[in-house]
Amino acid sequence: MSRVKDLRGRTFGKLEVLGPYRIDNRKASWQCRCCCGKITWPSSYALQCGLTASCGCQRRVTHGKSGTKLHRIWQSMRSRCYTKSDNSYKAYGARGITVHKDWDLFQNFSRDTGERPSALHTLERIDVDKDYSKENCEWISFEKQSRNKQCHKNPDVGIIQLPSGRFQARISFKNKGYHATTVDTIEEARQARTQLELKYWKQ
Repeated sequence: MSRVKDLRGRTFGKLEVLGPYRIDNRKASWQCRCCCGKITWPSSYALQCGLTASCGCQRRVTHGKSGTKLHRIWQSMRSRCYTKSDNSYKAYGARGITVHKDWDLFQNFSRDTGERPSALHTLERIDVDKDYSKENCEWISFEKQSRNKQCHKNPDVGIIQLPSGRFQARISFKNKGYHATTVDTIEEARQARTQLELKYWKQ
């Protein structure tokens, strides 16, 4: 069991995981009971990524959003938390980031997040060390996301030292570059950078 994440006791859509699991073609499949009473054996991947949510009896009653951008966002969120082959798993699932059990069902996820405000918005966690949940997620613009990541990585992003030894703060906004006047110290450049952010990145 050490090599397979234990899903017993969890519910995915209409399926309750009873256990035990079995290995079919090198993939773990779990014994589940559907709400209709039927026993089925979906794979760990299908359960955790939301590909299987019933034995098949509920296929006629669907959310009608399969294939939409919001549904793909939900699937991608689950994949990077639970699928080791996902390119982003190292930064999410491997760090212990999971998806709240309420969001095992897409309908609950859709209800809590609402539709994406625009094509320029992405779903982000407020606290990057906590899980995906209603309380810890919000839609933010790509511009704000970029700004947040820059600030977290390096407080001196956007500050360069010129050949003269003086410093200059620079910023990018809507594919255009802006810069402040050159100053003698990095502290002054940081202040200038803050002023640029307030001017061009303000809400």
